[in-house]
Amino acid sequence: MISGLRTAALVTALAVLVSSAPAADAQPVTMRIQHSAPLVHQITLALHAFAQDVEARSSGEVVVDILTRPRTLVPGGEVVAAVASGALEAAAIPNFQWTDAIPEMNFSVIPYLFTDLAQIRAFSTSPAAELLEDQLNALGARTLIWMHVTRTSLITSQERSIVAPADFAGLRVRTVNEFAGVPLEAVDAVPQRLGAGSVYAAIEAGTLDAITTDVASAVGLRLYEVQGAGTVAPYFSAFYHLFVNPGWLDGLSARQRKAVDDAAAALEATTVTITEARAAASIDVLRANGMDLHLQTEAEQAAWRAAMQPPALEAFARDVPDGEAFLALLPRE
Repeated sequence: MISGLRTAALVTALAVLVSSAPAADAQPVTMRIQHSAPLVHQITLALHAFAQDVEARSSGEVVVDILTRPRTLVPGGEVVAAVASGALEAAAIPNFQWTDAIPEMNFSVIPYLFTDLAQIRAFSTSPAAELLEDQLNALGARTLIWMHVTRTSLITSQERSIVAPADFAGLRVRTVNEFAGVPLEAVDAVPQRLGAGSVYAAIEAGTLDAITTDVASAVGLRLYEVQGAGTVAPYFSAFYHLFVNPGWLDGLSARQRKAVDDAAAALEATTVTITEARAAASIDVLRANGMDLHLQTEAEQAAWRAAMQPPALEAFARDVPDGEAFLALLPRE
């Protein structure tokens, strides 16, 4: 009798194991991530590391396909709608590309406001990020991770570095969006909104005098070939925002969801490490290629902040309902 009970229990246990195990011919879940970083950018490398991590953690149940330009599914301006509709599982874009729909995303572009590493590390769990998440969810997106991409800016110039705010006067300066042009106008520069891929040709053509970018991007864009000088400053910061379709994420099994979430948590730490390392290395690369770099002093930072931050704060308060309240939710230094 006891032997029979043991046999029955063994059969039941085997049946449970078989029924809970994935079918041998089950197809893996695909997660396509379209992003806008260049091929050799640290975010591109970090996303590929994320893909390998997810596949390993899920034992191949989730396969991540990184779509880097020119291998993309939808035009850049349509990527948010594609994720919201489920036509694309996920995407990664700089936070300042959200600003038409969510003007709060311009917070990191305000000069000298959000460039301390402690602030950046704390952002993803801050009340400010929670407020942004509510708006993102309303647009059909759910944040997977905020990937730190820069807090070390480079303001390039032709023959000598821009040191004082007055040195900007009359210069045509490339900027990332309309809001980022506000502090430049305050020092009598002429903002030029151009995509990163257009700046090299614009300098060669003589239609652009200077560029605000980050030090790693300056290396990737080979700006040392067309600009002779630059000022390194903690001028602005940015995140690559990795977001997913909520329905796709909720449709994962518990095992698959854990693999994605755990890999995302690891990616947050990884992007901080590689972004900080690449910024430090990029300064040496730019100098090795002949660029005359000026590292901004604390006194110079204070002068730029005094001239450029107030008009940006005023514009932010004008563009964002309860803008001051939102800024108060950001992590402090």
